[in-house]
Amino acid sequence: MSDKPTHIGTVLIREKMITEQQLEEALQAQVVYGGKLGTILVEKNFVDEERLTKTLADIFNVDYLPMSKYEEIAPEVVQKFSKKIAEKYEVCPFKFDHKRLYLLMTDPSNFPVINEISFITGYMIKPIVCPEIRMYYLLEKYYGIPRKLRYIIPPEKLMSSKIEREQLEEIGEKGKVETTAFTEETEEISEPQQVSAQQEIAFEKEVETIPLPEEKKEVETIPTLEEAIKRLERAETRDDVINIIFGFAKNYFQRNALFVVKGVMIYGWDGIGEGFSKKVLEKFVMPMVGPSIFKTVYNSRAPYVGPLSDNLINKKLINGIKNSPKNVLMIPIVINNKVVNVLYCDNGSDGNVPSNIIDIFTLIEKVPMAFATIIKKMKAEIMKD
Repeated sequence: MSDKPTHIGTVLIREKMITEQQLEEALQAQVVYGGKLGTILVEKNFVDEERLTKTLADIFNVDYLPMSKYEEIAPEVVQKFSKKIAEKYEVCPFKFDHKRLYLLMTDPSNFPVINEISFITGYMIKPIVCPEIRMYYLLEKYYGIPRKLRYIIPPEKLMSSKIEREQLEEIGEKGKVETTAFTEETEEISEPQQVSAQQEIAFEKEVETIPLPEEKKEVETIPTLEEAIKRLERAETRDDVINIIFGFAKNYFQRNALFVVKGVMIYGWDGIGEGFSKKVLEKFVMPMVGPSIFKTVYNSRAPYVGPLSDNLINKKLINGIKNSPKNVLMIPIVINNKVVNVLYCDNGSDGNVPSNIIDIFTLIEKVPMAFATIIKKMKAEIMKD
């Protein structure tokens, strides 16, 4: 049996391309923000994309494609390969060669997907590994499939040619707004900051085009604080944590959502209740410029209970969901003295925030420890290899 490591973190540590401290920092970001570990490492400039791709190719034992080759995908190749297939399986064609299709994949070991695409297209599939961050970029570039806001990272970190730099210049102010969160770590956001006309138009367009959720997320109700804390201690993933929070908060609120704070931006993560769903919230982004309830909670690192005041950012939140709330509860989740998440709760247009919500505060205080435990387990699994 081969002792060749199969985890990207293990390989990068073994080859001394990253340090243990960098691994731990990347794992913390992965738990808080989501995404593959390789994505985080590139975002943090711990590994460049070229090195990451070569390492993934070695792990999966598949072909490696130099960064410059991504520009060589011909229009006829894109036209020949269905957008529906590309979107469903998150794959991108590179070239057709007789009866063979060279296919870019984030997971070249996913044989059920390979077999299904082969059956649909009638071509023998030759997988080529592609980092997650690059894949979402390609799907947007060639098929017009919007990247999840989580994956709109600084374009310069995906730069491989003069062509891409020229494309970046054409993006203008909108591109600058979208990437700010990944280049600035702001401890406190000062007053006042103005929203430019371009920023406001781009942001307004983003919110107005949010589709209504097609299906509601079902989360098990957790009746007691004691049970919620026990489950939090056993949580294995970030999704486990959020489901526990929602499951307990359901005892008090009809609608709950969790937002991720990154730099000067607020991103939607997940939610339950009317108007909220993961599909809706993943399309939601709010710059913390000018006054807003998010900015207040971020800077104070304290909970907020009350109405949403009449300002630009709060309006965008209200416009993106059904039934303007009468009052809301917002609680920051703080790790290492930094707000990384904000929990949002309300009871719709007719309901108030209950008075007996102390147990929710108690549960949220346990979340940083739950994240730390998950990170510790993930690191131990990587290091043992």
